[in-house]
Amino acid sequence: MQQQQKGEGAAGGEGGGTSRGGGQRGSGEGSPGTARATGGGSQTSSEEFESEEQDFSDMTATSELDDEEDEEEQRKSAMAEQAAELLYGLVHARFLATARGLQLLQQKYAQKQFGMCPNSSCEGWALLPTALTDSPNKHTAKVFCAKCCELYHPPKGSRLNHLDGAYWGTSIAQIFYMQFPFLLPPPRAPNSYYIPTVYGFKVSPQVKTRLRLQQMPRMIQQAKQRAEGEREALRGSSATAGERTVLTAGVPQSASALAEGGGGSIAGEEESRRREMF
Repeated sequence: MQQQQKGEGAAGGEGGGTSRGGGQRGSGEGSPGTARATGGGSQTSSEEFESEEQDFSDMTATSELDDEEDEEEQRKSAMAEQAAELLYGLVHARFLATARGLQLLQQKYAQKQFGMCPNSSCEGWALLPTALTDSPNKHTAKVFCAKCCELYHPPKGSRLNHLDGAYWGTSIAQIFYMQFPFLLPPPRAPNSYYIPTVYGFKVSPQVKTRLRLQQMPRMIQQAKQRAEGEREALRGSSATAGERTVLTAGVPQSASALAEGGGGSIAGEEESRRREMF
């Protein structure tokens, strides 16, 4: 009985040793797995960083393309607005020549919405919009006075200062008065124009002629002096050029080359020699 127990105890000891060995093997085999898991985690993080960087670059490129598209759309919309404004203005010029357009223009003319003539002799006559040319983008609109037959700039604050003259046309004022001849001013008296006077006496037109004749001798003398000065300047320049030609002709080629290239050094040497002699 005692022998059997000893044998079983030895067997149990061998079994316990085997289990410990197995435990050691298990722990030894577990370390490479941990290392592999760590290496796989770093590789995964680098891949995620690269994917995020690629996504960011894609987003940046997309935003740049969107900005370019927005700028192109804004440019096209601005061009479309300008073209629409020009088309509307030209249609407006044609509409004014119709019966309905002239009627609306006559209502505004009666209310003097386009301003009054600044000429004092016209006594606040109503103005009509007109243009210097029918071509767009040349001049702004002007206003016409039928009493003095003059063109003026629109009054300050008027919308006409910011409108193209082609939106009204060069013929609208004449067409308006042909349609409404009763709005024309009465014939102007010849004495209605301003006549310059001195103490109530008219200034003779011969006064200007006399003043010019009196100033004529002085003007002629000044012209002669200017002409003589120009001639002397030309003579001096030609004489200087002739002296240079004569001096260069009497000197050998090498000496003339030295004079042209190092004229400053030769003049300095001559000056030093003169000082030594004296």
